[in-house]
Amino acid sequence: MTRAAAPLMLEPGQRELLESLAKSRTAEHRLVQRARVLLHAADGMANAEIGALAGVTRMTVRAWRSEFAERGLADL
Repeated sequence: MTRAAAPLMLEPGQRELLESLAKSRTAEHRLVQRARVLLHAADGMANAEIGALAGVTRMTVRAWRSEFAERGLADL
């Protein structure tokens, strides 16, 4: 079993925005994918598991988690 990273901490309102993006049929695919990754990270799922579900590498998940920790949703 893969050890999970600490759950990503979301500010009030961020989960709702990420959920909306994750369900979007009109947003750019990469944006939808990133929103799903961040939601899984907030739920405490391991980076390797998130990557497998999202179709990205574990390193990409780590990078997106780091970017979110530094800048929040500003890049979205």
